[in-house]
Amino acid sequence: MKYCLYSLLVFCISCNCYKGKSQQKPGSQEQELTLIISDTYGGEEKEGVLTIRDKKALNAFFAKINRTRKPGLAVPQIDFDNDLVIVYFMGETRQEELPVLSVQELGEERVIISPANITAGDKEKINSALLRPFGLYIMPRTGKEVVLNKE
Repeated sequence: MKYCLYSLLVFCISCNCYKGKSQQKPGSQEQELTLIISDTYGGEEKEGVLTIRDKKALNAFFAKINRTRKPGLAVPQIDFDNDLVIVYFMGETRQEELPVLSVQELGEERVIISPANITAGDKEKINSALLRPFGLYIMPRTGKEVVLNKE
């Protein structure tokens, strides 16, 4: 019993120490994009981004993509006081995997995001069906315009 209690104490202390440390560089918090959900169906016909800043718009987006799904995708819980949601639509494609989205430039009035280039190894993962993938990302809330760089 003594060893069990000691092990539990060490576990709790180690978890609290890890939780207090930040894994990101100071000042980079504003540029971080975190992928929450991605799926191969439900996106738009053309490549683009959608910025969602409130719960009502998020629910409307999920109502749209869940029309033909049974069961539908669950709506994630987002703290819109601190975060905003960016939905990246890849457009119609035969590629199954969504490219990684990252912040390319952070200006005074806008945030420019861009998808990673597709390498030759990724082109082997081609599907015969026509897909409309999307990715739902969160980033710290900002009043800046979010723009997609399509280069």
